[in-house]
Amino acid sequence: MSHNPNPFDFVPFDESGPDLRSYEDWMGLGDLVSGTISLKLKALTPVHIAGKQDAKAGKKITMSHFNRDESGPCIPGSTVRGMLRGFIEAATNGLVSTKTAFFEKKFDKRQFGFKTTHNNDEISKDATGEGPLHGPVISECYDGFAMRKKGFDISSFLFGQITGDTGRRSKVIFPANISFPKGIQLENYPHPDIESSALLGGPHPSFRTWWYFQPERISIRPFTDRKGVDRKAVDFIGGKYRGRKFYYHQKPECCIPFYTNSEKWPVSEETRVYIYEMECLPAQRESETFKVKFMEIPKAALYLLLWALNPGKKVRHKLGYGKAFGYGSMKFELDDWELLDGKDDAEIEQVFNTTKNNSWVENELCSSLTVGSKCLINNASARTLLHILHWDPHPYKYTYPVFDGRSKKERNKEQQKKGFLPLIQPRNLPKKLNLHKAHDSRSITDKDARALCEHFMEKNLRPALHFALYQEKAFDDEDYLTKNDLSFYL
Repeated sequence: MSHNPNPFDFVPFDESGPDLRSYEDWMGLGDLVSGTISLKLKALTPVHIAGKQDAKAGKKITMSHFNRDESGPCIPGSTVRGMLRGFIEAATNGLVSTKTAFFEKKFDKRQFGFKTTHNNDEISKDATGEGPLHGPVISECYDGFAMRKKGFDISSFLFGQITGDTGRRSKVIFPANISFPKGIQLENYPHPDIESSALLGGPHPSFRTWWYFQPERISIRPFTDRKGVDRKAVDFIGGKYRGRKFYYHQKPECCIPFYTNSEKWPVSEETRVYIYEMECLPAQRESETFKVKFMEIPKAALYLLLWALNPGKKVRHKLGYGKAFGYGSMKFELDDWELLDGKDDAEIEQVFNTTKNNSWVENELCSSLTVGSKCLINNASARTLLHILHWDPHPYKYTYPVFDGRSKKERNKEQQKKGFLPLIQPRNLPKKLNLHKAHDSRSITDKDARALCEHFMEKNLRPALHFALYQEKAFDDEDYLTKNDLSFYL
């Protein structure tokens, strides 16, 4: 292993597309039930839900306080609902309900603008028009807005869907806030960030790398540098998004020292790290018991919700701020359930106890979540998701890539610090690509893109370019995302 794995990974979009049905079809999948689930939230590593943030000079955070209401520290119910919705969307290969509509081209920050949405009205009202927008980078069949008239996936049926000026309300209702026992003591923990205007680990995907995107093209871009010299750079143009992003579990004390060690994390104007304090719910502390309501949903949808709350003995969720640095690992502890009509139901009781005790086996889970002849979860998507959220002692430390991979001695010798994005020039490309002149461009397959990026890795030019290759090298395993079947995680 030549480098640490990246802290997040992707659940790819399955070629089968989402399972879309009409609202009436979802309602007709069996007996409808309404009731409540009583549960607690327990921190496994410190959890931070950002509230007020103190900042210096308007940007540099000096202290991040825990979210509060009038009664004290709390977690908004909408935060937990959003986390569960994202989990279910990924596990079922469903629609993408939450996304940034577009990322514009910005001078000296983003060379290529791109859009995720298929709704041009969403772009035209906010875009400043600095340049064309490539994309959309999500296939239309996954765009919740684009598909709103074609039906609901199970997530939009459970958590609601906006269709223009109208919508369907959520059938799963969380309290406004989840509170903690009186007198609970929060504690401060370190969070790394960089001193420049960028946010370490912030969501700023670049369309000219194959990190967030599948490889599509290579092109030569002419530009004038800050000294007025005409130069040429190689851009690695992306196509579609790799998938949905989730973070691996780790302990903060294992990874944070990496960023403050100049031998491991090179220091320059763009990369200098500082530490600020973050107010957290400490590990092993719990919330008060709260109730989640479910209103008129088929039993299979209820069982999916229960499984999402407690997916298996070896799987836990990530919530809140600082996920990349080991914060936010948590679990739900199920307490009880009841139907609004007060009746008993032996089948629901059995599924609830199976989920509470983490005693699912794969065939029973799929059987409980099957409607007609189709299981609600997508096996390939769920397997990848559970792998990323696997909660178990890991041999790995997850850290963001060091883009300039040379040793400190080598950097000092050349008297230059390349920072986050070392420039690849046409002379660095293999001759067989025949790309030299300004605006030269050609399409590329993923196979050829991998070979090219492996060439760069060997030359130590830019190892963090092709995301999947980078992760495979870190894990020493070409099949690192799918080596276990679903039953391994349950």
